[in-house]
Amino acid sequence: MSVKYALLLLMLVTFSVPVAAGFVRSNQDLSAISVESLPQQESTPPPTTFDQTVIVDTETTTSAAAVTALGTVEANQTAEVSFRVSGEVAEILVAAGDAVNEGDLLAWLDAADAQTAYDQARLNLERAQINLDELYEPPDDSTLRVADANIASAQAAYSSTANSVSSTDLQAGELRYQQALNSYQTASTVRANMNGTDEEIALQDAAVGAASFNLEIARLQLEDLQNPGSSNLWSAGVRIKQAQLQKQELLAGPTQAEIDSAEVAVERAELQLTETESTLRKTRAYAPISGVVTRVNVDPGESIGTGTVVIEIMDNTRLWLDALVHEVDVDQLVSGMSASIILDALPDLDITATVEQVSWLSTVEDDIVYYDTRFAILTDDPRIRVGMTAQVVVEPEN
Repeated sequence: MSVKYALLLLMLVTFSVPVAAGFVRSNQDLSAISVESLPQQESTPPPTTFDQTVIVDTETTTSAAAVTALGTVEANQTAEVSFRVSGEVAEILVAAGDAVNEGDLLAWLDAADAQTAYDQARLNLERAQINLDELYEPPDDSTLRVADANIASAQAAYSSTANSVSSTDLQAGELRYQQALNSYQTASTVRANMNGTDEEIALQDAAVGAASFNLEIARLQLEDLQNPGSSNLWSAGVRIKQAQLQKQELLAGPTQAEIDSAEVAVERAELQLTETESTLRKTRAYAPISGVVTRVNVDPGESIGTGTVVIEIMDNTRLWLDALVHEVDVDQLVSGMSASIILDALPDLDITATVEQVSWLSTVEDDIVYYDTRFAILTDDPRIRVGMTAQVVVEPEN
């Protein structure tokens, strides 16, 4: 190497060493500051081998929180039984705890008048129906024989009336009339020629009046004898005609007017029976649903008013839990979702349920919006009772 190149290399080394030393010192100061400001970590030796690593972007997901709510166990159906009229309770047929079926008679009021009216209406309908049925039936032999007997009886009565006056009776009547006429004429003559006191004249006037009255009676009696039974004879003839017409009607059958009249009578009787039955039913209390009697509120002999609740019934064949769910959780619930229920009274009892229905109407309590949600209780356990409080938990489906 030449002296020229050696001197040039020495000069470069002389100038570069101080600069490099200052740069290294500056970097160490900066590193010290950075290291002190960061959390200390244990150093790990570098791996001796390297595995190939593939980085894949994944979408971040979060699981929805469980929906919880507080509620109360409710019966499938409840009913309050009352009378539609006021009155005195006659009898109660059930007690608390009794099982009843829909339509069972539970109690009734004292309603003697309503019962009598109903019984009479029922009899009236039976009679009206019998009369209508008889119109469509042809007359039997016994009925025709009765009609013939009525005709014969009327004819016999007519003959008896026509032959009731004898000649002796007629002569006696004429004699009585003549005697009465003579007495009247004598009294009238005496009064016309009388010249006596006022008292005597008054007595004679009375005698004339009595004679005139007796004469009129004798005259009427003579006319009846001379025209024997004119009114009675006419009546007897009418009875013959009536008996003959009745037989003709039997043979001819009912007229349309008679049928219409009988049908109207049946309709009226049916309407009357319906009205009296309705009145009577108002004094009876029937079970509107099947279930168990939970309470009897009255005793026999007690007077009650219209609409007074006398008996309460509960249908507990199926139980529900009604709970208020917060508005932010409602969208997570779907009909049919599984749920678990924890009763406050029976915390160790596992109860399964499903979401049945979420109300469309909200309920506001303390400025918080809830929605009434019904859960169907699937667990059948006699320890579960209506009115128990519980917590329901629903795990939303991801």
